[in-house]
Amino acid sequence: MKAVIAVAGMGTRFFPIAKTINKCMLPILDQPVLAYAVADCLAAGADQIAIGTGTGTGEASPISTAAVAVARSG
Repeated sequence: MKAVIAVAGMGTRFFPIAKTINKCMLPILDQPVLAYAVADCLAAGADQIAIGTGTGTGEASPISTAAVAVARSG
């Protein structure tokens, strides 16, 4: 199964925190928000996950790698 997680956007509702960290990497308890979404996709049986970060972020690979690692470990 394939899954898509949309994390694009400016994060204006999370200002000023989102000025220093991508909103999908904001920590909730002990994990970034994105890790919870990835974990839910994996639990639902997804074997391919696309993470849409929008244009110009340049952070897709580090965000994806970190979120998958956290989701698989916990």
